[in-house]
Amino acid sequence: MQKIFRFHPLSALFVLIALALFTGSVVLADPGPTGAETPTAVQSYSNASFTVNYNPASCQGTVTDWPTAGVAAMNHVADILDDAITNDGTILIDACYEVQDAATLAAAGPSGSVEACASGGGALPVANTAYPMALANALCGADQNGADAEISASANSTIPWDFCTTNCAWADAQKYDFVSTMIHELLHGLGWVDNILTDGSFDGVPNIFSRFIACNGATDGVCTDGQRLTDVATGQTLAAALTVGSGKLSFVGPNAKTAFAGTFANAAAAQGPFLFAPNPYQQGSSISHWDDNHTANTGRMMNAATGPGLSSRVVDAITLMSLKDLGWSVLESSDFSDAALNSYGAARHYNAAGIVGHSFLGTSVSLEAGPARSGQADSGNDGLTPTAWADGAQGGSVSATVANNRGCLSSWVDWQGDGSFDETADRVVSMRPVNPGANAIQFPVPADTFTGSGGNQTLSARFRLLPDWDGDGSCDDQPAVQPAGSVYGGEVEDYRWVFDADGNPVQATNHLIYLALITRSNPAP
Repeated sequence: MQKIFRFHPLSALFVLIALALFTGSVVLADPGPTGAETPTAVQSYSNASFTVNYNPASCQGTVTDWPTAGVAAMNHVADILDDAITNDGTILIDACYEVQDAATLAAAGPSGSVEACASGGGALPVANTAYPMALANALCGADQNGADAEISASANSTIPWDFCTTNCAWADAQKYDFVSTMIHELLHGLGWVDNILTDGSFDGVPNIFSRFIACNGATDGVCTDGQRLTDVATGQTLAAALTVGSGKLSFVGPNAKTAFAGTFANAAAAQGPFLFAPNPYQQGSSISHWDDNHTANTGRMMNAATGPGLSSRVVDAITLMSLKDLGWSVLESSDFSDAALNSYGAARHYNAAGIVGHSFLGTSVSLEAGPARSGQADSGNDGLTPTAWADGAQGGSVSATVANNRGCLSSWVDWQGDGSFDETADRVVSMRPVNPGANAIQFPVPADTFTGSGGNQTLSARFRLLPDWDGDGSCDDQPAVQPAGSVYGGEVEDYRWVFDADGNPVQATNHLIYLALITRSNPAP
């Protein structure tokens, strides 16, 4: 598969160098200038509103009319992002659809940045720091750049795009996923971009993203474990820190670190989720992406490279929480796991009724402040019903009821009763496509689980539903979810099911208690 190296647009010079480095690959170019014409507004769950100016007069080069499907896809991108961002206000995007170099796919970036609020009465949290225009407007409480756009974006009109939004067929594996590409690019426009130059200096004062970059572990004396790059000497030393290799640079925002801790087994030993820092430096790809070369980042939205065909559209939880670290207000209403034992780990699903791809298990989903640790007490744990189980390859079976949209189901059963889902056999379902309504799910049951003799046994199970973001009925375009950790969308349900020795579910017996009838006769006179 040919890979696309995604480039964050800091300057046209970066793009020219990148094109020379990656001849034959598709890269993302520097956006054109900003402007404004008749906007098309998109609004969904949140108070934020993304407004798209299609082909404003300031677009450069040979401009091509946006195809109808392209406008629908761009609106879908905006709809997904304004579900994730919950700030008030309008974020204006200048979107050019134009003929570009064959090696260029698309691009987006902040139209500018500010270091202080000029109006609005708000304040930027970190002094001597550049904030991208869209975020500055949200934090200041007023528009800092007038009628100009906050984000500049462009898409190459000569690329064979797949503009599918939902119910995607993916008939042509050589087409590029427009929705995935532009979610990635607009996240750069929201501020997911560093401003460190290759000569080891900052382009002005450090921006807010750069302030969260730190060294992780041993880096051959370039920087110490946990040292922020803003504290590394500028010049040759800082330049060397940009090429320390896989797993050696981390994003250390506290919210992203918390999300990372739940998804990566060795997260406690790391400073935070890893950033892309290959040697040699890859102009435009290095630093402002998750580390493609580390297994902890498989399939994440802000990875540095992708290819044609299926591509992840998930604003994953770590990326969502990194936006919160930058200063954005983000969707935080969540469903949590309810297992009584801490050892099973906490699972969290960011969800709300209005978000794109909203789906859940059963008839309801409970949104909570944190894990209840209450076993099966959550009224939202209503989507799974077991039938009779038996040892064997297809011995386990449940009916999974899915509401609203297609999804991807994963499940674990603690067969050993050791308080964990860590054994290989514990993962019984992995990213199984499921449709709205009842789904019959079968999975293997280890030998000697049901012996036909002895008493009842209790088995703990966890089910996690993720949205099928493109609605294609396949779950191959996003990474497998783990039993613990945070994800965007869907629901988690925990169960403690009781089976008899033959594998038959034992229903809880309800004993009705009647108040005894007490009569009292009148006392004798």
